[in-house]
Amino acid sequence: MKIEYNKKIVNENEIKDYFKIIIIEDDKGLNTLIQKQLRRAGYEIDFAYTGKEALKKIAGTQNELLLLDYKLPDMTAMEMLELFKKNNKSPNFIIITGKGDEKVAVELMQAGARDYIVKDIEFQDKLVFRINKVCKELLNEIRLRLRKAALEATGDSIYLLDRNGRYLFLNQEHLKRLQEDEKIDSDDMKEIVGKKYSEIHSSQETKNIMENIKQVLKTGEALQEEYEFSNLERWSSRIYNPLIRPGTKKIEGVVIASRDITENKKAQEKLINSEKQFRMFAENVPGVVSIYKNFPDDHREIVYMGPGLGDILGEKLTKKVEDNPDIYFDLIPANDREALEKAAIKALKTDKRLDFEYRLKISEDNIKWVRSLFNLVQQDNGVILWEGLIFDITNRKKIEEEL
Repeated sequence: MKIEYNKKIVNENEIKDYFKIIIIEDDKGLNTLIQKQLRRAGYEIDFAYTGKEALKKIAGTQNELLLLDYKLPDMTAMEMLELFKKNNKSPNFIIITGKGDEKVAVELMQAGARDYIVKDIEFQDKLVFRINKVCKELLNEIRLRLRKAALEATGDSIYLLDRNGRYLFLNQEHLKRLQEDEKIDSDDMKEIVGKKYSEIHSSQETKNIMENIKQVLKTGEALQEEYEFSNLERWSSRIYNPLIRPGTKKIEGVVIASRDITENKKAQEKLINSEKQFRMFAENVPGVVSIYKNFPDDHREIVYMGPGLGDILGEKLTKKVEDNPDIYFDLIPANDREALEKAAIKALKTDKRLDFEYRLKISEDNIKWVRSLFNLVQQDNGVILWEGLIFDITNRKKIEEEL
């Protein structure tokens, strides 16, 4: 995956589809002229002549932009802003003011105005241009906020390093991990941005990161790794994506998404250890440990078969059974197989262990006797799980016959 970035995120068509301009101007003639001009420019508009009328029309959503006259018949723009605050609204607005009120306009800029436009001889000429400019800035900010929110919502540690390993961006999760690992004391991202990775992390971690960044810069392709923080007893899965400037092949940096996989690794290790313990038990217990599934269509699938089966069937036949467990049941004479199936049905119905002795015809002159001790469990999907032991009782049967 390659990530492209572009400072020019929006175009004029997008802003005109997104924003609604509300004109609040008490001069009805000027208000009408502004309406016509903005409609021709492609904007959706609404209008009001007084502050009271405007307050009823303003929802306070992020896609509204107020074109607000400083002096209205019933209140000033500053008084209207105070009413917005009381109602928990913070609309985007541009101040329009008469010549000579520039000082007041500057105060309103400090209070949150995005721009101010003086109603002079050039007012009509510059109006649409200035509104377009503010709308582009607003939509860029909205999209960047949404992207940042998306980065925070992932739960992953995400950060951007330049070609030299210098921090350009990090999300809250990465900041949190740096604090938990006691690598930083500050909770201010601005103090991290601009620092080199090596200023915060160990030489071993830095070496690993920089080697991977060099690889991404060389190939232009994404890279994935699992990394163990040996001193922290933690594992992390990292994906490195090249950050490419649009219209060029130049890679400006690398975006790294890191996910903590420590619990997964511990679970895998526990599973491996339990499998080792099971195999050690299965290989040393008398008989052949056998686990297999019997499906509703009567085909079978081996889950586990102990190594002792080779002593009963021979290695060559055992390999065939491992590939196709139905072969094992084909070795059972018809009468014995029918009796085994009846015993299995009875064991399922009574919820008791299957204990059955039967013959295996290995060849014309080689008949083996075995005893199967199995627990049978019928699963919701109709599959019957067989778990148990197979014992070679051929010698016992020969002694019984001799007696």
